[in-house]
Amino acid sequence: QLFRRAADCFRRANDPNAALGAADQILALPGVSAESTAAAWLEKGEAFLAAHRYDDAAAALQKAMIVPGTTAAVARIKLALVHVETGRDKLRSATTPAEKAEAQKQVDLGQDLLSQVANKPTDLPAERDAQQ
Repeated sequence: QLFRRAADCFRRANDPNAALGAADQILALPGVSAESTAAAWLEKGEAFLAAHRYDDAAAALQKAMIVPGTTAAVARIKLALVHVETGRDKLRSATTPAEKAEAQKQVDLGQDLLSQVANKPTDLPAERDAQQ
């Protein structure tokens, strides 16, 4: 729990590298629960986002979705936003029709993920809270 708090504090203090280090400490601990592991991957994803490392963020956020619940719902939303934002960035700089089509696919993927989250029936109160 302390490492998670440290990772969050480092990220909020605009020190994504320190946040990544704290999240790595959680992942290196033996016997960590699946929920804590998922939360550590979410912390890593958020730290990668803060460092503008979008591919790494996407990979970490996908790992954060391993356990159903609030962490997975939040990770799915953040992953969707990564796709939308990077796709839009690519659209702005695209010069060929192929580049534009590829960028639009990424935006569409992000929007589809957001739709899935919005339309997913939630069984757990925590998931409903995250969905709101």
